[in-house]
Amino acid sequence: MFKYCFLSLLIIMLEKRINKLKYINRRELLKSGVLGLSGLLGISGCGINLPGPGGRLGCAPNQTIITSYLGENAAKKQRGIAYTCKAGNIDQAHVRKYAEWTEYFAKKSSTNLKNKNNKFSFKGREPGEYNISLIYPSNWKNLNENKREEIVKNTSIEIGQNLAYTMSIWHETLTYLGYSTYSFIPEFNSAFSWEDRFSDTFGCYVGGLALQKGGKFQKALQSILNKEYNRLDVQPLKVTKQSIKNIKGDWFNGKGFKSKMNIRTLDLGYDDGFVTPPVPPTSKCKGVKIWACPVPNFNQTNKYGFEVEISITPKGKQGNEILRIAKQSEKIIPKTDFPKIMNHIKDDAISRGYKVIY
Repeated sequence: MFKYCFLSLLIIMLEKRINKLKYINRRELLKSGVLGLSGLLGISGCGINLPGPGGRLGCAPNQTIITSYLGENAAKKQRGIAYTCKAGNIDQAHVRKYAEWTEYFAKKSSTNLKNKNNKFSFKGREPGEYNISLIYPSNWKNLNENKREEIVKNTSIEIGQNLAYTMSIWHETLTYLGYSTYSFIPEFNSAFSWEDRFSDTFGCYVGGLALQKGGKFQKALQSILNKEYNRLDVQPLKVTKQSIKNIKGDWFNGKGFKSKMNIRTLDLGYDDGFVTPPVPPTSKCKGVKIWACPVPNFNQTNKYGFEVEISITPKGKQGNEILRIAKQSEKIIPKTDFPKIMNHIKDDAISRGYKVIY
């Protein structure tokens, strides 16, 4: 009896989600069902207690929800791929996701800085632990309270951005190597898809701007997003759909659930400090200069005299594989190990017949 009640509730949740989504396919239906299942488990008290902000499910640009700019609707967990003249396709859920993780990590880091902790760690949603090691400025004890508060705020924001950015790369790497958030939904096909690296980086970027703006985070973030999407020249739905149509057969093949990604973007921005988006061509946006998003850094933090190191303690099957690729035994140092891992993925992707942008 319980089984049938459970299925009935799941179907109701599916129907509600489907009614909100104008453009949808079989894979989207499956993911919607997973979200419903997760929600039911959470409501029934079955032990799901995940760290960080609420989850946001992204979209593969070749096969799921194609939209215009969602604005405040994106804050309500609605999602979709938009198109901008200056940055191409943007996964709006990914932008929100990493902006919110930036805030989460910044708040946690602020608490640790105020407590003068020199080592602390966080868990994300994927297997692994993110570790922070700090050396404080030599004059830290001599600074007045107002100056310390200013430094804590700005340093926490940079730590938050860098941790969220590290998490985004970690997620794509794990899923490329076979990890799935839900074991029955493979994520390899969408790992390092053409809009991922820019969308994730852009999320960390706007998250930092929202924290600097101050006030209620979601209100500040929405204000920043409205301004930034306008600056990137966001386009209506008609142009978004054209951008996908123009690259079918080149950047991806097939339709819906059976589609296959042909291109992987591995640009981490470690060489020039920017992630440059691959932009599908459209007649609307000819001759427009592409905007590259700056990657998080510790420029301000280093000026204050801090020394910061981020590391990851991998967990699980894919974590052990990453340690092997990076030739490490216990932890991954993003700045030095991620480039080695990307080289491995690049070679592997090329051997499988994918086009690679890096």
